[in-house]
Amino acid sequence: MDNRVHQNGPFTSVFDDLVIACHGLEITHADALNHFGIQNTWYRGASEVAAEGPSMLELGAVPVVTRAIFLDVAESRPVGWVATEQPVTADDLDAALARAGCPILPGDALVIHMGRDRFEADGGRYQSVADSPQGRPGIAESGARWICDHRPSLVAWDMLDAHGAPGLSLSVHVLTWAIGLMLVDNCSLDAASRAFSAKYPRTCMAVVAPLPIAGTTGSAVNPILVL
Repeated sequence: MDNRVHQNGPFTSVFDDLVIACHGLEITHADALNHFGIQNTWYRGASEVAAEGPSMLELGAVPVVTRAIFLDVAESRPVGWVATEQPVTADDLDAALARAGCPILPGDALVIHMGRDRFEADGGRYQSVADSPQGRPGIAESGARWICDHRPSLVAWDMLDAHGAPGLSLSVHVLTWAIGLMLVDNCSLDAASRAFSAKYPRTCMAVVAPLPIAGTTGSAVNPILVL
C-alpha cells in the first residue's frame, strides 16, 4: 500500500493506492468465471482473452445472498482434517449431506469444511499444486463430479482441489469453466464447524459481496454465514 499526502493550505489529506493479490492460498477470495479456462476458452465457450471475458464485473454486479448447506467432512476424519492420502470423494460428500439433514435445492450454496485451520495449527502447510509434488489434501475428481451433478450456485471451501489422487488435479476448478460454478477459496471454517455441530439442519444464509471491477479475475471477499 502506498500513501500520497496532499496539502491544501492548512488541510492535510492522505490518499491510498492499495494493491490486492486476489488469488493464491493466503487470502479468502472469489473466482470470476474468467479465472479458470481450458485451451484459452472460458465459461459458455467465450474465447476472448481473460480481461475481456466474463469478469468479476458480471459475477459481482449483485451480491450473493442465498441459503447455504454446511458439509462437514473433517468431523468424520480421525485427526480432524482431510489427509492427502484420503481426499474427499463423492461418498464423503453424500455422508456429509446426510449429516446436514437437508436436500440441495436450486440456488443453494455449499460450504465444505475439510479442516484446514486445524491442519495448519498442527504444523501442516497448505501449498499450491506446483509446490506439492507429494500431493496435497482436498477434493478429488469423484467429489468434483458430485458437485457437478448437484449444481450448487456457489462452493465455499477451506482446502481446495486434491493433488496426487487419481484423476484431474484441479477437478473442482474445472467446474468454473464447465458449469459456471462460483468458488470462494481459502475460507476459515473452524469456528463455523463448532457452531454447526449443535445445529440441525445445517443450513444458514450465506452472503458474499465481490467487488464488481471490469476485467478482474477475482476479488477479495469476507463471506458471512448467518445462522
